[in-house]
Amino acid sequence: MYCKITNSQLSPFMSFGKMPIANGFLEKENFNKEFFFNLEVGFSEKCSLFQLNEHPTPNQMFNQNYPFFTGSSEFMKTHFKKYSEFIKKEYLKNNSNIIEIGSNDGTFLSNFKDSNLNYVGFEPSKNVADLANKKGIKTINNFFNLENLESIKNFIGNTSVVFAANVICHIPELNNLIKTLDKLLTKDGVFIFEEPYLGSMFEKTSYDQIYDEHIFMFSASSVSKISSITNLTWGTVGFGANDTGAWMANVFPGKEGLNSQQMQEGSCEALLLLGVEPEADTADPMKTFKALSDSTTVAITSYMTPYLEKTADVILPMGTFAETSGTFVNLQGDIQSFHGAVSPLGDARPGWKILRVLGNLTDLDGFDYLDSAEVCQDALKDNDKQVPNNTLGETEKIDISWEHTGIARIGGVPMYASDAIVRRSPALQRTPDTWSDNARINDQMAEGLSVQDGDSVRITQGEGVANVKIKIDNGVPDDCVWLPAAISTSRNLGCSFGEVRVEKG
Repeated sequence: MYCKITNSQLSPFMSFGKMPIANGFLEKENFNKEFFFNLEVGFSEKCSLFQLNEHPTPNQMFNQNYPFFTGSSEFMKTHFKKYSEFIKKEYLKNNSNIIEIGSNDGTFLSNFKDSNLNYVGFEPSKNVADLANKKGIKTINNFFNLENLESIKNFIGNTSVVFAANVICHIPELNNLIKTLDKLLTKDGVFIFEEPYLGSMFEKTSYDQIYDEHIFMFSASSVSKISSITNLTWGTVGFGANDTGAWMANVFPGKEGLNSQQMQEGSCEALLLLGVEPEADTADPMKTFKALSDSTTVAITSYMTPYLEKTADVILPMGTFAETSGTFVNLQGDIQSFHGAVSPLGDARPGWKILRVLGNLTDLDGFDYLDSAEVCQDALKDNDKQVPNNTLGETEKIDISWEHTGIARIGGVPMYASDAIVRRSPALQRTPDTWSDNARINDQMAEGLSVQDGDSVRITQGEGVANVKIKIDNGVPDDCVWLPAAISTSRNLGCSFGEVRVEKG
């Protein structure tokens, strides 16, 4: 078992045994001719890439009977339309060239059909390529690789943009692909691709993503290391609104500063919370509760919570972002300022004004601002000289091994529990994207606990206890309970990933 990028030894990770080609829909008389291979996943230490040890050949997977047509999905049609507009605006000019790898039935490229742009799709599956050509979408029924480089150049020349959506994970010869891109792209050309993300696969337990066509399972670390090995440059996308702005304004711990975990574990005499609801916005509510209880705590908040009432020594009312002026910086580094839509309620004040007063009262420099525009100007005064650097730097290797004999709590933060405003929106809390306050276990664990769907259980994590109702969900792994953070039933517990005890209530 060897890595397809570095040729180094792979570490075995997961095996599903002998499997047929997923999209090989055979007629009865051909059942005895079905192709089987060992569906095994290995891990490369050198490039941090999960990959199939064995897989069918590209010709076996992509042939004249490929069953998936992108145009059958309304979601994909809408998504590709928006994506094409973005690419036109940011990267293409009249007479620019664009290539799509794995163009399928031409759904994405159809958005360029009536433009002044040169385009072509490469699609190895003949039936979907034929359909694209019938629709007038220029499509070549072949693989995009070095072997076909000259014919590519003869057809379209050097190219400004190469685009691929859920395709790169299907290509076994990544080194070949990268060399092809290197020889084909213009000096300022870009390669834009979308791929299933390994982190989401684990978070959602979507192991159906592991099958014959998905030869690679990408993470941020693996793409970064592959880029380094192949002399490419790449960047990462921030996790939330204003991430880029925060970094450009140097809003992160300095050499002697502490991160949030270090504050929790240390012995800070005083803590200042700005727009933080500790029970929902911190990784370990119980640890945070202890840290706040052991220190003098000043909370600047838009909402009063029982948790803050117990832990905060001083509470100062702050307006929400919609009640003040301010600035966001997008991932590209563009400054986007806004005005408050309404005035703050009661005695609430904008956050920057409260910080100004506190800074003045404590004789600190740098707090003499008259309005939020001055704050922005000072924080981003060198913005014209800055280009956001979103490359993934060297990261400290940490030990994530965990030996346990009990039950593991797994979870995350649901979409509509991510901030104080959406958590309080009745309409959003009634949508299908909202996780209920139930804990989820599979039927095997339910049988062991003698509980049924809707029964109550008692979950203990450290000193924290939660009484929750159970929902049977066989997507949850064995010996695990799914209980997200930032919901009402988990706020008295510890870290959203850790060992717990589960008992029938």
